[in-house]
Amino acid sequence: MLLPFDAHNHIHMGATPPIQALLSTSASGPSDRASVALSGMAIMSTHPKDFERVRDLSHDLKLHQPDDLKIVPCFGVHPWWVSELTQEDWQEDSARDALPRWLVEVEDMLVTYPHSIVGEIGLDGFHFDRATGGLKAPMAKQVEVFRLQMELAAKHQRPVSIHTVQCFGVLMDTLSIIKKSTVKLPPKMYFHAFGGKQGTIDQLLALCGREPGKVYFGFAPVISKCDKSFGFSLFFHRTSIPNFLRWYKRRFPIAKNGRCCTEGWP
Repeated sequence: MLLPFDAHNHIHMGATPPIQALLSTSASGPSDRASVALSGMAIMSTHPKDFERVRDLSHDLKLHQPDDLKIVPCFGVHPWWVSELTQEDWQEDSARDALPRWLVEVEDMLVTYPHSIVGEIGLDGFHFDRATGGLKAPMAKQVEVFRLQMELAAKHQRPVSIHTVQCFGVLMDTLSIIKKSTVKLPPKMYFHAFGGKQGTIDQLLALCGREPGKVYFGFAPVISKCDKSFGFSLFFHRTSIPNFLRWYKRRFPIAKNGRCCTEGWP
């Protein structure tokens, strides 16, 4: 049986202890693959403060699940949490090419865990501060954080999971700048819960590369139904925590053009 891969989740942030929520209570035991109905998952961090929890959860899941279950820890700063990077986080490390301390923490995780990827990172033009009415984190600062992480991913040849909401113009400009630099783009890019139009996808493919295995798009049913109108051979559906196991059992496995969402990512 071809099982789906959960390409993007934040299960470490739930109120229920993740191990208890994920392990099956079926008679066949927690290692019963059919009870979970997944081939693996990518667990996305949001800020250095949750790196250790993502790391520990990834380790614990591997202990309780079948050996061939693919658990991918992901390390990065989400645009919603850019505003929580402190002045101390931005202090430069003279021993590490003057990289800001928070980026050093991301790099340390990537080096320590060679199978990890960079995520969740990105840009958000619709996450506002209720008190000021402005963006929670200024777009210029979001771009700086996003670009640094994209360059780090390219340096270490790691895939990235990208969050993009109502800022596709800024995204295109930033990707163009990175592509023209000496660092180039990361080897694989996944635009999760994508809410853009088909024309935007065409632009992203033209900019990032049309070769198979380079660019992926995820569609959250709550955000977009456009996946039904596109002839993609590589696509994903985002999970909805805390009910993602039940949701997966209802929706998957899904395949288009002969390929399933497990193929090629990360």
